[in-house]
Amino acid sequence: MIRLPAADLGDGRVLVVDGYGHTSPDVPSACASAAVVRYLADPDAPPAGTTCAPDAVPFP
Repeated sequence: MIRLPAADLGDGRVLVVDGYGHTSPDVPSACASAAVVRYLADPDAPPAGTTCAPDAVPFP
């Protein structure tokens, strides 16, 4: 997994979905979706280091 240091984004944050695949659309996560909706409604970024779990795993 490639992780971009949040420090490289200025005041941005990196929200990690700890799952398989390359992008979050490949790994559905209610936690990540809720964070995006919250951000669009109130532009406070999630706390630094926030990690979401996927809704399902391909290899149980």
